[in-house]
Amino acid sequence: MSEISDRIESSVKTGFIDKDFQSSHAYQSKLIMNDIETTPMLSNVILEQLSTCNDFTFQIAFISGGGLALLKSKLRDLKNKGIRGRLLTSTYLHFNRPKVFRELLKIENLEVKVSSKEGFHVKGYQFGFIDHKSVIIGSSNLTASALRRNHELNVLFHSTHDGKIIDEFETSFNTEWETSTPLSTTWILNYENEWKNGISDSSRVLDMSPHEMLQLIPNSEITPNLMQSEALENLQELRM
Repeated sequence: MSEISDRIESSVKTGFIDKDFQSSHAYQSKLIMNDIETTPMLSNVILEQLSTCNDFTFQIAFISGGGLALLKSKLRDLKNKGIRGRLLTSTYLHFNRPKVFRELLKIENLEVKVSSKEGFHVKGYQFGFIDHKSVIIGSSNLTASALRRNHELNVLFHSTHDGKIIDEFETSFNTEWETSTPLSTTWILNYENEWKNGISDSSRVLDMSPHEMLQLIPNSEITPNLMQSEALENLQELRM
């Protein structure tokens, strides 16, 4: 067994069998919740993984301009190092704004495809290294609120290149990748028309002031859930 296999095996024992078992901290699985007192913010974990990876693969349903902005500088650094990545996203619920797709198209070292699959709601970040791979799977889309503010549940784990979960992750990604549409200027123009027509009356509710919303529900305290928080983030960007 190789040294990296030994380290990962020991770290799995710490994470899933005996929390007191001594193993390499670098390879231990971690729960990431954006709780600064107990865990790092997901954005920082992603940036750390990107800093040393040889390639990366993201499959993310929803992306906002704010979320993408958190990674742009690091992606430019990777471009200068000759490191490329792939990103698979979606048109699900027309959440992703045309402006975000235009920004994605500008990132030269990122190949982007778009799935039109109904219910495409995945959130997975994979990073490739010489002797292993790391994956983050959980509840966070690529939005500023999900990466830094929302209370989320994400797990970071590590695997050799021959691990079963890594194989299943990559098979799932590649299957969807092959049937998805490459991002292009023409595609964005067509999507923009769909997106404008797909904005429902419910978006007008988000345009209401808190006072107007309380008039509709006078005895309720309105607190957005995670999905609504991301929608509000998108709305705020739309107003800029």
